[in-house]
Amino acid sequence: MKLLEIVTCARPVLFANNSPEFPYSVGGTAFIVKFQGRSYVITAKHVVNLRSFEAGQFCIQYRPDARDFLPLGGLHLVRDADKEDSDQYDIAVREVDDSVVREELYGPYQPYSLLQMDRLTIFSEHGAYIYRGYPIAMREVDFENHNIEQGAVTTRAEYVGRTRYEGIHELRLLDLGPLPSIDGLSGSPVFQVHNEEGTKYSREAFAGMLIRGSIESGKIFLIEHRRIIEVLLQVAQGTSS
Repeated sequence: MKLLEIVTCARPVLFANNSPEFPYSVGGTAFIVKFQGRSYVITAKHVVNLRSFEAGQFCIQYRPDARDFLPLGGLHLVRDADKEDSDQYDIAVREVDDSVVREELYGPYQPYSLLQMDRLTIFSEHGAYIYRGYPIAMREVDFENHNIEQGAVTTRAEYVGRTRYEGIHELRLLDLGPLPSIDGLSGSPVFQVHNEEGTKYSREAFAGMLIRGSIESGKIFLIEHRRIIEVLLQVAQGTSS
């Protein structure tokens, strides 16, 4: 797979407002996956809870450069079972109504095909870590002209290691340039990549989802693949809370 194809699953989060003058508000980042034959939108739970919106106001586009929105179904929020170690529960999954999805509207922005076995991938300090997100600083809503600018960052990070928190890993930020803040990158998908020597292709593995960090510290933290896939399995089996 070509390197940048793995991050086309990322989407900006939008919230529909009940106002024709201000139709949308911008949120964080989400990503679309195909898992066990069904489609899901995944983001950080705090992105969904960031504003006092109802579930029906959460919007995800088929592709970030078009106005067509995915038909969404049930919302699943992971309950905090340990208030002292809450990062591992920062996961929200939204079902996609595949029965009315128009696959052609994805264009080149295809969902990522996530496998149950991906939770077994070993984190390596020798791999490159790639993510795509939609920082608030690069997003602008032009209400007068009904236009939303959705600037994205696709860049890399270095693996630092596990943290003392369950299922949470630390990465070191690289190549952010003049970006003043990573506000809006929560919910970004992260991939571990090993380039195939002498080719334009790479071997990728889903690493997890970015949940927090800062420019000042040079650090970002991600929820590992295992936790996210566990939640997807519960949703698929109808056992999620």
